[in-house]
Amino acid sequence: MVRKLQESINNNTPGTNPHCKDHDSSKIFVVDDATADVVAQAMKEWALERGCTHYSHWFQPMRGPTAEKHDSFIDFFGPNRDLRYEFSGEALQRGEPDASSFPGGGLRSTYQARGYTAWDASSPPFVIEAKNGNTLLIPTMYISWTGEALDNKTPRK
Repeated sequence: MVRKLQESINNNTPGTNPHCKDHDSSKIFVVDDATADVVAQAMKEWALERGCTHYSHWFQPMRGPTAEKHDSFIDFFGPNRDLRYEFSGEALQRGEPDASSFPGGGLRSTYQARGYTAWDASSPPFVIEAKNGNTLLIPTMYISWTGEALDNKTPRK
């Protein structure tokens, strides 16, 4: 799996990201779901060892400071609401932050303000330590609902 992931990064294997269907991602390499699941499990274990309870898709909008979309590793399952730490390849590869809070000028519908994040496997994840708990930050590209790059990281058409 490590070799397969490294080959995808080194070869910049193009493809359509199935988790970001609302834009043309033909210049963004993708990792198959099985590889993403293995990477997500390893990333989750690495983060839990460092005291993380949450993860964040971390991106850099063109108009200002960095931004984050936070989620928790913690989930509850079954009738007894058993606590588990979960993180899937799907959760690793994409996120859907509501971009309506970013300054864009003018009025628009919320769906038009929506931005999508796509995991950038070429940038390493890192941990931010805080007194209320640590967070795993996952570098991502940031793309509009129309496929336009909203950051300087996303490959241009």
